[in-house]
Amino acid sequence: MGAEGILHHAARSRRVPSLTREMLPCARFRPGPLRNLPSQAYLSALLCTGDARALGVALLMVVRDAFDPSALPDISLRRQCNAMRDAILPRDAMRQRAILERFASGEAKPLGDTLGLLITLLADHPQRDALRDFAAQLCLRDFAPAHEIRRNPLVAAMLAGLGLFSRSSPSASAVLQ
Repeated sequence: MGAEGILHHAARSRRVPSLTREMLPCARFRPGPLRNLPSQAYLSALLCTGDARALGVALLMVVRDAFDPSALPDISLRRQCNAMRDAILPRDAMRQRAILERFASGEAKPLGDTLGLLITLLADHPQRDALRDFAAQLCLRDFAPAHEIRRNPLVAAMLAGLGLFSRSSPSASAVLQ
């Protein structure tokens, strides 16, 4: 089994975290500006590669950083938020590519509830406007890789959660069914 197969298997076997909708009012994230945004030079080079998954990975990295639950005082809730974040937004680029592939191939149905919670949290996120601006800059360009990555159900759900798609776009749960 190759490296991609092992990562694909690891992403497929993740347990869905137990964070519930009742906990959402308690889920707070660090306010302030986005951290760790890619530089303009990096984004320009990334856009020149024509790799749609690389665009998706850049978006996942920034959204993952925005969902840092370190502001939560309750350690158990912080762990649950980290588990939810790791299920959809893994730490490294290889796993992020694997999760994008998992969503693209329709193998992410067990993560539907977790994605729904993440999208719900995006609606009231203190950095939502900055996330929306970054996502628009990255994914709403008029070139083939941007069109391709917008068709990925995970990226489409995030863009919809950020308000970049109209209500006529499919919801996160509809995308996964």
